[in-house]
Amino acid sequence: MKLLTTLTASAMLVACAPAMADESAKKQVCYQRADAAATFMTARQVGRPLRELLEVLEKSDMEDLNSVAIEAFQQPRYSSSEYREDAITDFANKKLVECLKYFKVES
Repeated sequence: MKLLTTLTASAMLVACAPAMADESAKKQVCYQRADAAATFMTARQVGRPLRELLEVLEKSDMEDLNSVAIEAFQQPRYSSSEYREDAITDFANKKLVECLKYFKVES
């Protein structure tokens, strides 16, 4: 349940992204998107069903994050805690870089 609460909170913050013009605000949105990506990958690595995440996103009116959740679930699931942590960090970093590039944030 805690995972779903975190997911909902992260998704709500990311939804504000399109209206942001300030560089600092764009960075914050990207950080929140990376946090949401980490939440999705954590759910993947601990065996939560994708359907559960998609339902939370739908109920929260945050379906724009569906593609990030689906992408997380297309990644391998690891049994080693070390590999799981690496997968979570790598996926969150990938989404952060994509977002920063999209908003053309340089530092």
